Amino acid sequence: MFEALAQPERHLILFGEWCGQGIQKGVAISQIGRKVFAVFAAQTGDHQLTAATLITEPGDLAELVPQHPDIFVLPWHGDPIEVDFADPATAADALNKAVEQVEHKDPWVKAVFEVEGTGEGVVLYPQIDGERDDITSLMFKAKGDKHRVRKSAKAVEVDPAIARSIQEFVDTFVTEARLHQGLTEVCPDGATMRQIGGFLKWMNSDVRKESSGDLEAAGLEWRQVAKAVTGVCKAWFRAQL
Repeated sequence: MFEALAQPERHLILFGEWCGQGIQKGVAISQIGRKVFAVFAAQTGDHQLTAATLITEPGDLAELVPQHPDIFVLPWHGDPIEVDFADPATAADALNKAVEQVEHKDPWVKAVFEVEGTGEGVVLYPQIDGERDDITSLMFKAKGDKHRVRKSAKAVEVDPAIARSIQEFVDTFVTEARLHQGLTEVCPDGATMRQIGGFLKWMNSDVRKESSGDLEAAGLEWRQVAKAVTGVCKAWFRAQL
């Protein structure tokens, strides 16, 4: 069913998941009476050879995937959540509410298959246009209580000590001077929204290159600070438009 997507000189990867009857127990999607394939992203370009673009917008994916009764594109759930990395607890509260709603009743399964039941959780995507690595570094999953693989009181928790360390790291390395340097390097003729992906990539690469020793001394890993760095850089870039 995917043969029509194969074209010479084009490298395309579809990301999705088989779900439905007999695949997973205890969730609404397992009660629909058949197996379906749910697409949640697509990649153009080979990331092992060059920069690859990741497509996550459901409307764009729907135009790309073949029409078939057992192929679906997962939609966004609810309104976007703004993450202020200076105050991540506020976003954590909103994320926990979203997870609770989905766990109580999977809205997509109810709307598409008219089956009510438990949902596993939510996956958070940054709403930016950019290369695969820029987007995937900011993606994360939050599962409901029934589906967590480690014990925690909430789906999303903020460790105050780590949060302070991350904020101190961002304040140290994401300086006004570095931001302006990145803008000059990536957007010599002026900033446009189409260039935000390149700007974020430059900033992340430059900060990561210069901070390896500081990260180790602080007991942090790059994956812990990447979201905060990108969030501050994105907000600053948009303010320059």
